[in-house]
Amino acid sequence: MPLLETLNAPQGLTERERDIARYLLEHPEQVEHFSARELGAATFTSAASVTRFCQKLGFKGYPDFKLRFVSELQEARTRRPEEAPQLRQRESALTLVRKVTEVARKAVEETNQQLSLEQLIRVSTLLQKAECLDFYAYDTVACLAEYACSQFYFAGKRAQVYTAANTQGFNALLPAKGHVAILISHTGEDARLAALAGLLHRQGTPVVVIANGAACTLATLADEFLCAATSHKTEEFRVSMFASSAKYLLDLLFSLVFSHNYDANIHRNQEYEVFGRAHLWSLVKDV
Repeated sequence: MPLLETLNAPQGLTERERDIARYLLEHPEQVEHFSARELGAATFTSAASVTRFCQKLGFKGYPDFKLRFVSELQEARTRRPEEAPQLRQRESALTLVRKVTEVARKAVEETNQQLSLEQLIRVSTLLQKAECLDFYAYDTVACLAEYACSQFYFAGKRAQVYTAANTQGFNALLPAKGHVAILISHTGEDARLAALAGLLHRQGTPVVVIANGAACTLATLADEFLCAATSHKTEEFRVSMFASSAKYLLDLLFSLVFSHNYDANIHRNQEYEVFGRAHLWSLVKDV
């Protein structure tokens, strides 16, 4: 068994030895430079206790243990596990950093694999030409829509997020000239958003959908569909993987729209910065 996993589930160790294992996992960067005496002092034990701990784990002494520990630590920072990351009870910060990093990396990679640059340019052009972007989402996904809305303002686009059922319905029935609707859904099977897509089409509003699965219901109702990644293997990271993927897609669209009118957007944002510092952001000053 890898040493880091042994330290994370230290069966057969005394309470004092568990304290050493816990310290190793919580302060890995410090341990890289510690001597046995320094590790003993940090764990309120002794150099002899550290040596016995290392021998109990099958090493000749602390130097051999430290060499293996540092080697696995470096590997853990860059490792790309084949299995889907899963949370375990009372995991160390070290393993969680690796797993969460892996989820974010995998979300972007899978999104890129499914992404068509031609379609991305087509969608960004649609958004660029629009006078207003209407985001439709609810529950957890609404946070992504709020984020995108604020970003697109920096790109010179009026944007609004609709999360309540009544405002979603009324807005979908309003005249569509100059508007583009962006529907964000984790599953792509939301009956409420599917009904809204029907209303939007009836009014002639172009519909862009960001959801998981090219075969989902919302994909069939979209003028443009962007597929976001999600994990079906681990419930713990399912939402976070979708959020990372959808945010990545929204960031790409924002970047393309911003770049289209770069000089004008830079000038507007500089004006906003000056105005905001003077009138919007109340900072506490020295009395």
